[in-house]
Amino acid sequence: MSYKEKLQALRDAYITGIFAVASSALLLVVYASGGGFSHIDWTHWLDLIILSVFTIGLRQGNRIAAWGILIYFLATRIYFSINESVFVGLPITLILAYFFWKGAQAANSPVSEAVGE
Repeated sequence: MSYKEKLQALRDAYITGIFAVASSALLLVVYASGGGFSHIDWTHWLDLIILSVFTIGLRQGNRIAAWGILIYFLATRIYFSINESVFVGLPITLILAYFFWKGAQAANSPVSEAVGE
């Protein structure tokens, strides 16, 4: 993988992470409508924090964050889909997981050309 490809894959994964955090925050606000934020389960807040931390780590090119966000994102989305018996979000989950996969590959790949070229 060339240096430009690596940067592009990491950038795409970072943007996907921002989208995942924003969509989770939007769902959190929708769940809170009417009753306020006090009745929301603490796991939803934890999900938002973990996704944010992994996204920031992904921006830095951290390998642990790149693989962590992929595994965490897939595990939580599968769990929530099975728990709620709603599989409508499966296609978008797979699309986002593809970009996280490319970011994880980029974070682990050696650069095949010099940085200045």
